Amino acid sequence: MNRTDSAGSGRCTPIKKLPFLRTSFRRRIFAFFVSCIVVELVLRYEEQEGLHVWGLPRRIYGYLRLDEPCYPPGQTQKLVKLRGMFYDFVDIAEAVKMKYWIDFGALLGAVRTGKQIPWDWDIDIGVMRDEMETDQVKKLLREKRFYSAYMGACKYWIYQGDNITHLDVYMHLIRKEDDMVIRCEIEDIFRYQFPAKWITPTSTIEYEGRMVQAPNPPIILIKNVRYPYSYWVEIPQNFYCLFTKWKYFAVFVVFVLVVILPVVTLIYCCCRML
Repeated sequence: MNRTDSAGSGRCTPIKKLPFLRTSFRRRIFAFFVSCIVVELVLRYEEQEGLHVWGLPRRIYGYLRLDEPCYPPGQTQKLVKLRGMFYDFVDIAEAVKMKYWIDFGALLGAVRTGKQIPWDWDIDIGVMRDEMETDQVKKLLREKRFYSAYMGACKYWIYQGDNITHLDVYMHLIRKEDDMVIRCEIEDIFRYQFPAKWITPTSTIEYEGRMVQAPNPPIILIKNVRYPYSYWVEIPQNFYCLFTKWKYFAVFVVFVLVVILPVVTLIYCCCRML
């Protein structure tokens, strides 16, 4: 028996039983190629999404929102203010007959319950760029004491007072070659384009006690473009929300057992092989 194998017996036994991984040299080669694949995937994601490896802890912290409470719908001052801003914006859009639609997390909340998602701190609205950037709309926004901050990629924060509570307004164009709605200044448009017929005309859906415009039908944009792999499962994007319902906590436990634990086990075994 190989001395290296006998010295390392008992470590990651299932992996060592594989025919092509019985020697220490082969295991090191295998671990090297796995590492190369992981690095390649990370770099590809970094190129597309602007992710940096050293920023992962901050991204995870931001996703779990450990610094924010879980907002019960309609029960906090922040959500009351957010709803009021949204109503004011809808009033302006309806006054000038501007096309708009709720999008992303707001649309997902409307489809699920008709209310704001408890772990979402803004409301997402889609508009057409040529309709949003008119003098009439800008004048009405000023009258409602709205301020705006350009965040890049045709995205504006619209807010009243402080910008902690804000509306996310995304501006779009119609690409005439194939009649697709796209978000301007976005190079990777896989998640940011959809057929113009989905909003021509728009439909209506109840959201936070008011009938508002949405894609037609509302679920089509969520299911096919925005969240095609996760729209059907309700996982809180806030650590504290996990403990508000048994359903949330159960989904989190299943996610850890099915996804996180196997990945950690694989990494551990690869490290022990070296």
